[in-house]
Amino acid sequence: MGLEKNNKNHIMISLILALSGLAIAIFFTSVNSYFALLGGTAGVMMAGGFPAICYYKVKGLRTLNQKLIVVFMTLVVVCGVYGAILSVVAPS
Repeated sequence: MGLEKNNKNHIMISLILALSGLAIAIFFTSVNSYFALLGGTAGVMMAGGFPAICYYKVKGLRTLNQKLIVVFMTLVVVCGVYGAILSVVAPS
């Protein structure tokens, strides 16, 4: 996503992911809520985020139709992540 492929960027992204996972694990004391959040966000990324990124990398964004596809998939991912967070945070 615009980052150079070098060892420094890989280390920084890995540290950010590890620290964010640690912060989530500290704040969610229930193991069930932690795995629900992790599974919900990872599932949404697998279903919407990765296909949009792959489509962008392979096809590019030349036409309006291609831009709308990527915008729609981004909207789906944002709504899905928001829903996953709400399902854990808001008690039913």
